[in-house]
Amino acid sequence: MTVGAAHVPDGEGIWVEVVPVSDRSSLLPAATGTVTVHEGDKLLGTVTIEKKGSDPFATGELDVDLPPGYHSLTLDYGGDVNYQPNRATTPVNTPNVEVIASAPGSFVDGQSYTIEVQVVPVAGITGTPTGRIRNTENLALPPFEAALDSQGRATITIPEKPARPYITEPSQGHVYIEYTGDSTFVPNRAMILFTVLPSTAG
Repeated sequence: MTVGAAHVPDGEGIWVEVVPVSDRSSLLPAATGTVTVHEGDKLLGTVTIEKKGSDPFATGELDVDLPPGYHSLTLDYGGDVNYQPNRATTPVNTPNVEVIASAPGSFVDGQSYTIEVQVVPVAGITGTPTGRIRNTENLALPPFEAALDSQGRATITIPEKPARPYITEPSQGHVYIEYTGDSTFVPNRAMILFTVLPSTAG
């Protein structure tokens, strides 16, 4: 049995789930009962879990507003007639920075270009983020990584490379810029959209 938690997608609060651990988990009954959630000694609430749909896990939502920053939650599942009680500790972090990234609106395929990045605290948070940024989830770009300067900024230069002959008309592209976090500031990312123009070389 595993117990986990995460932020509710596109909403407030946290999502708690209880999953049977077995290679036959899809054939097992879903867990029932409650999960009690603590952060340190503070009780955040108790969630009643239930199965929804055909997935072999039971879930529930806890309406709690976690402030920006790192959080370590302790989840205590109380058990039911089929499953023993279980405890887990899991991070449920709330972003406390914004990643601001910009690139040319369009560039010719194969040519070099730069991406300007700044990582800034969200409203109400002080300090300057440190650490590194990198690109993720775009196989069309080479992987890159750069350290933030003392103002939380970094400039990335994507080097020139051979043009792709199959690009014969403008096409949309994107890249995710991810901040990897430090001891104070939580990882976060931003997406840049741009237009790739066909090369006239050759």
